Amino acid sequence: MACMAAMCKDNEEYQTLESSTLRSLATQLQFYKPPSHLYEDAGKTDHITGPVAGRTDQPSCFDSREKRAAVLLCLFEGHEGELRVILTKRSMKLFSHPGDVALSGGKMEEGDADDSATALREAMEEIGLDPALVQVVATLEPFISGHLIKVVPVVGVLARVEDFKPLLNPDEVDAVFDAPLETFLKRTAVLLCLFEGHEGELRVILTKRSMKLFSHPGDVALSGGKMEEGDADDSATSLREAMEEIGLDPALVQVVATLEPFISGHLIKVVPVVGVLARVEDFKPLLNPDEVDAVFDAPLETFLKEDIHRNEQREWRGWKYMSHLFDFESEQGDFLIGGLTASILIRAASIVYQQLPSFFADLPDFQHFQRSLNIAA
Repeated sequence: MACMAAMCKDNEEYQTLESSTLRSLATQLQFYKPPSHLYEDAGKTDHITGPVAGRTDQPSCFDSREKRAAVLLCLFEGHEGELRVILTKRSMKLFSHPGDVALSGGKMEEGDADDSATALREAMEEIGLDPALVQVVATLEPFISGHLIKVVPVVGVLARVEDFKPLLNPDEVDAVFDAPLETFLKRTAVLLCLFEGHEGELRVILTKRSMKLFSHPGDVALSGGKMEEGDADDSATSLREAMEEIGLDPALVQVVATLEPFISGHLIKVVPVVGVLARVEDFKPLLNPDEVDAVFDAPLETFLKEDIHRNEQREWRGWKYMSHLFDFESEQGDFLIGGLTASILIRAASIVYQQLPSFFADLPDFQHFQRSLNIAA
């Protein structure tokens, strides 16, 4: 009966949330229990996606406060009704992971009553988030860091984001920003389709995006798009998109590899799928005018040479990075190849030809600092 009374009290508290989105989230997470299978892999670290979920009955080394930390996954409702999460960029002054993107949080201290207290205290100290503004709705299963510290995610709801006035601790945080929570589930795939040119060189098929598109009109891109419900995997997504965009029959393409994911400017995971087109003469382009204005090809090795390469310094949410640009001229037209597409092509060419590019940059490119987000598949 006491348990039922407590749940009823929680429900009453959640009803005070003005946002139906946040109210629904709080009610849903109230009954969240970590899946039992997550407790079977205590202390393990996944070498691909990073820390994996821990267990509540860790060995004594994980039970001590010195080996326990908590982070605040603070959610609020965006202008379009979407759930957004508050993130920070760690100070470059820090010895551990300087410049990395992180959730506010830190090690449990003696005066902390529980993980929620730790997470809220740290958020106050790091970014000036008043604990009174945050309603804790759930505690997720622990994760184990690379230093074998148990990290407990505490989910909190910020009902009135306009009341949050960030006050950064410069010794710990360089920047605070937010991102749609759904971003970390989004996934797209692009087809890096290679064929043999007349002189025996490897060439890659590229497109020029339609000027009708709202996002990146006129940019050079690889065929691809978001994974849909019927797609079995990344290969299926990229092949379907290539068929829809330029009429490339999937039966003509042999998938040979999937490269590591890249992160777009909208924080979407993009997986390059490498395919081989054995008989390019069988490919009869049929462009979808709503998506593509032109299709062309370029030597893959071009993206390792500095002949047509140049750098441009750009900024993303206050962070400076270097963007690769290639001014490509051909009988099919003149094209500027840059951004995510250029980064993918550079990486693919480096793998295929087993050599590094002949050009260098003073700043890291977009992919290098975005990898610090550690977005799991």
